[in-house]
Amino acid sequence: MKNHLFLLLLLLGGLSLGIQSCNPDSSDDSDPTSKALTGSGLSTNNDSLKIGSVTKISIKAVRGGNPLKTISVKVNGIDLVAGTFNINGSSAFANPVLLFGADRDSLVYAYEFTRIDTPQSLSYEFTITDEADKKTTQTVNIKYYGTPSVESGKGLAVYNYSGTKFGGLDLFNAKVVSGNAPEATIRDYGVVDPVSDKTWVMRFSPLNNSEIMNPPANFTYAGLVYQENIKRAFELGSREAGLVTTKVLAKGDFFLVRNGTTYFAVSIDKVVTTANDNNDYYEVSIKN
Repeated sequence: MKNHLFLLLLLLGGLSLGIQSCNPDSSDDSDPTSKALTGSGLSTNNDSLKIGSVTKISIKAVRGGNPLKTISVKVNGIDLVAGTFNINGSSAFANPVLLFGADRDSLVYAYEFTRIDTPQSLSYEFTITDEADKKTTQTVNIKYYGTPSVESGKGLAVYNYSGTKFGGLDLFNAKVVSGNAPEATIRDYGVVDPVSDKTWVMRFSPLNNSEIMNPPANFTYAGLVYQENIKRAFELGSREAGLVTTKVLAKGDFFLVRNGTTYFAVSIDKVVTTANDNNDYYEVSIKN
């Protein structure tokens, strides 16, 4: 009788273990989770940014039942090319990125994308997969907007500063003034030397806390449709070594000026040179 009872207990124990081992609820097969983080300088879903802004998005992901395997990003449904964006401060070497070490359990990836210079809406889609090919996706939609630039002056005649006519520009009020006027923000450079060399230099000089930059090669005056474009052109601009003036100017050239927090573009629409009287002049247009 005791032997029979012992066998029965063994049978029941084995049955119980079998039931537990076949129970699907005993293993973790949950999906990974993710979210876009908030914080200073970070963009989140439905944000609006000025064109020219640097877009920064931070994604946090945590594994479910399986280790994390990859993280990837698309913009408007298109996979971004590696090297065209940064992850955690370094250029992304791949897309998708294969995960290793502690990142397979949880990760925080800070993305930084190239500047957008035209108004548009972009959808940034981040997908994290695990070893079981389960996925979690975060989408961050951002609208980029611009402030239209205004051509505040056109056909303004600015004369050789070494002559007797007005050779200064008040950019804030878009008017020609004396090169010595307190409201002048830039002025013509004048001649090489009033005594020994009366050759017109054909450059503009900054005045009253203005800074001047020659534009980068890929910008045009007509293409400065937004104030942010003018600012960006200034930021990417350059000057000749040791000089604060513009380059030597010709018809069709333009240059950038910053005074305080205001940015201007000045177009050279016409150049007129005269002989021996310092009545040379430019006709210019102004955008801001």
